[in-house]
Parts: sequence; C-alpha cells; structure tokens
Amino acid sequence: MNCAAANIDVVNGVARPQVFAFDTENALINVTGTASFASEQLDLTIDPESKGFRIITLRSPLYVRGTFKSPNAGVKAGPLIARGAVAAALATLVTPAAALLALISPAEGEANQCRAILSQMKK
Repeated sequence: MNCAAANIDVVNGVARPQVFAFDTENALINVTGTASFASEQLDLTIDPESKGFRIITLRSPLYVRGTFKSPNAGVKAGPLIARGAVAAALATLVTPAAALLALISPAEGEANQCRAILSQMKK
C-alpha cells in the first residue's frame, strides 16, 4: 500500500466520507456512501480503479450494506453484466477477438496517487 487517507464528516450521527481512499501498486480504491451510527446501518461503495494498462480486468465496484452487526458485502453486478454484454456483442458482431476490447482497462493517471489524495483532503 502506498498510502491511505480519510476525511469523514459526521452530521446527526451519519458518517459520510469526503475522501476515503487507498492507493496500492495496482489500484486506487475509493470508498463512498454512508454509515449511520443512529440506525447502525451501512451503505458503502468500494470502487477500485485499475492502474496501468490491463488486458483483462473484471474489476467492479463492491458494496457493503446492512447493519454494523451483520454487514452484507458483494460485487455490484451491473458493471460486470454491462461489460459482459459488450464483450458478447463484439464477439457476435465483429470477431471473437474483439470481445477482449470490453475487458481492457486503459491506464489512468499517475502510478502513485498519494499526493493527489492528500491535496483533496486540504480542500
């Protein structure tokens, strides 16, 4: 892990991250959503963004919902289904090799995002 940063506002017992990020060698991971201390409910999204060019990536946002005592975590199916549908359409309409285009993750930004994350916290 290169760095981690969190700036979380709590208003009326509800925590909402302004910045909640982890920078690793392979991904920048952002956490959004809410955690209510009043109702002890979670509604968080964990969104990994690939670093560097990846030929095949199935990264998809994750969720954490439910109560503090019994959280329910899983993969958000929508983005995976959409990526699979595009791959199937490309394989059918163009060529099977074109299906790989839907699974490619282009490079995004610089390798180490720590400076950018910390500057976000100063805002």
